[in-house]
Amino acid sequence: MIIAMASWLNAAALAGSAALEQHLAETVEDYTADLDRAHQNALAAQSLLPDIQRTSERFQRLSDQERESGALTGTTGAGSVVQLLGQMAAQLKELETGITASRERVTSLFDEGRAHLATMRTLVSAPGAIDPRAEQFAAEAVALTGTITSLEQTSIAASVKRAAEDLSLGFIAPVASGAEADLANRQD
Repeated sequence: MIIAMASWLNAAALAGSAALEQHLAETVEDYTADLDRAHQNALAAQSLLPDIQRTSERFQRLSDQERESGALTGTTGAGSVVQLLGQMAAQLKELETGITASRERVTSLFDEGRAHLATMRTLVSAPGAIDPRAEQFAAEAVALTGTITSLEQTSIAASVKRAAEDLSLGFIAPVASGAEADLANRQD
């Protein structure tokens, strides 16, 4: 009876360790998916960067053309139209700078998260007692959760949305500065 009981306890201990390792392995996969999702969300708004750059350059080009040749109003010089176009180009350039700056932060956080995941995977498959490994795994999981949260907060999408709303809501049409009625109409 003692031998049978000892065998059962050994079997339970072995199965418990294996079950815990299996649980940790599944947890790593869940965390991997969470990190990838946060990374994709953070990168989604960055895909707007080429469009924002093109639009900023277009406003700047229109401003320069208006100043040099009067392409829009037919009158050269730096009037209200040039000022407005330059203002829009500057606002878009600020947004571009913010997106570019967030790119480095997103990359470093993603690399940090991958390092935590690599440590967690090593702990799952490492030899030895499961309890100390499970404790280290839990510490890595907490650190990884913090990294994922930081990554989610670095998404520039909300900033892009606010900037887009500000461009339309914050638009103040300048008063036409043309001395002649014809020029003022063209500026309008």
